[in-house]
Amino acid sequence: MSEQLLVIVFATAAVFSGLFALVLQRRCCRRLRLQVGRLEEQLQREPDPPERFSQNLAQAERCHKIPRPHQPQEMPDRYRYISAMARQGMSAAQIATALHIGEDEAVQIVRLAQLKRVSN
Repeated sequence: MSEQLLVIVFATAAVFSGLFALVLQRRCCRRLRLQVGRLEEQLQREPDPPERFSQNLAQAERCHKIPRPHQPQEMPDRYRYISAMARQGMSAAQIATALHIGEDEAVQIVRLAQLKRVSN
């Protein structure tokens, strides 16, 4: 008799746990249906994505500054002096001494001036 009672208790527990799972599933399904309904309403209220994209693009074009073509800037006087001295045959060390600047700086400016002459 006790074995039959155990079987009945376990079977009853299995049925109740199954029913509990069904109730939970129904609640979840109901919540999901409500969320889907809200999302569908929201989609109906908002403009279509291509229309919204066009609006955003138009706004971006109005706000974005149009880049200007690169304008070559005039070299500072110091750079022009160093370039002229180098063209006259002075070394970077001589230029650095004459203008009271570092030799490394003079070397770099002379190289930049040479590159500019080559590119023009």
